[in-house]
Amino acid sequence: MQHLTTEYLRNHLEHVRKVGVSHDPSNGLQATLDFQDAIGTASLPEIYEVYKDLSVPDRRTFVFACTASLCPEMAEEVIKETVVRFMRWRELQSMNAEFEKGWNELGAAELRFNDAKKSIHKRLNEQKRRIKELANKLIRAEQEVQALHYDLSFARGKMRENREYAEKYLQIKALLS
Repeated sequence: MQHLTTEYLRNHLEHVRKVGVSHDPSNGLQATLDFQDAIGTASLPEIYEVYKDLSVPDRRTFVFACTASLCPEMAEEVIKETVVRFMRWRELQSMNAEFEKGWNELGAAELRFNDAKKSIHKRLNEQKRRIKELANKLIRAEQEVQALHYDLSFARGKMRENREYAEKYLQIKALLS
């Protein structure tokens, strides 16, 4: 009885490609019986592990060998647990890779967003600081303008007072002359 290994399966599949699946005792019946024994005594997870290691042409030949040499129920079960499971695994790997790519792109976009956010906050803080400086300048300028208005009002008052003194002086001068 033959134990199922990748090496055995590759050799048997090579034999199937050359001779086909034969039920003729003089031309390959023993190889077919050995294949049936190897598949029948192996667990489905063992068959799957061996199947994963096969090349694409060997996988196709494996499906042919199963359907041609095993009973339909057994062939269906083996194909379902190898071919279909492998296809699901490949699809899952593809989906995981796509998800990982999307996740990485999202991470990169988040980093770009955070960098832009930092830059914007930096500019906003600079603008706030500049606005504060300008507001302080404006307050100082308003205070200076108020002081100038006060000084101007004071100077106008002094001018009126001086004008009155000048008129009185001129009147006194005119009286004395």
